[in-house]
Amino acid sequence: MAKYFIFMKKEILICSDCNYDNLVAEIYIDDKYIALVSYDNNGNFFVETPTVKLINEDMVTHKVDYNVFIELLEEAKNSLK
Repeated sequence: MAKYFIFMKKEILICSDCNYDNLVAEIYIDDKYIALVSYDNNGNFFVETPTVKLINEDMVTHKVDYNVFIELLEEAKNSLK
């Protein structure tokens, strides 16, 4: 099972979003949206995951290997520092 995750396409896009005061990091696996990482004006990081109502279900995934998710969250956070 772990070998499957080695071949996943992982991507973190750093961008500006008018809904947020600071830069955001969007996390994708195999071109499917996983989560958004950003920080507030006090420097506290937060994670937002997509809701079914707000996004096309074909463009997101709701099931991710725990270790891969934690790795990508850390990478996204570090890319915003």
